Amino acid sequence: MTDWRTRLRESDPARDAEMAALDVQRIRSVVVSAANQADRRVVFVWPRAFVAAAAALVLVCVTALTALHRAASDMQPREAAQYQGEQGTTQDGMQIERTQLQFTTPGGTRIIWVFDTQFDVKGTLP
Repeated sequence: MTDWRTRLRESDPARDAEMAALDVQRIRSVVVSAANQADRRVVFVWPRAFVAAAAALVLVCVTALTALHRAASDMQPREAAQYQGEQGTTQDGMQIERTQLQFTTPGGTRIIWVFDTQFDVKGTLP
C-alpha cells in the first residue's frame, strides 16, 4: 500500500511538464511583491492549552487562598466564654448569687449555663 504523498505525486498531471520562463517569472514577481507588502509585525498568540492550564491554576490558587483565609479566621482566638454574676432574691427574701457561663461557637450556637451558689444536695447516695 502506498502512502498519500506517493499517490499525489503519481496523479499530478504536471509532474514532468516544465513551465515557460515567462510564467515562472510572473508567478515569482507576484509572490515577491506580496511578501514585500505584507505586514511585518509579529503577532504572538497564546496556545489554547496554555490558556486553559493557566485559568485552571488561577482557579485552584484562589480556592486554596479562600480556604486558608477561612481556616485562619476560624483559628483566631475568640472570647468563647463570658462569666456574669447576678444578684437575685428568693421567695423568702434571701439574697442569692447566680453565675452564668455563656459559650458561643463560631457557627452561632449559643449555650448558657446558670449556676446557683446556694444549691445543696439533700439526698443520700446509695
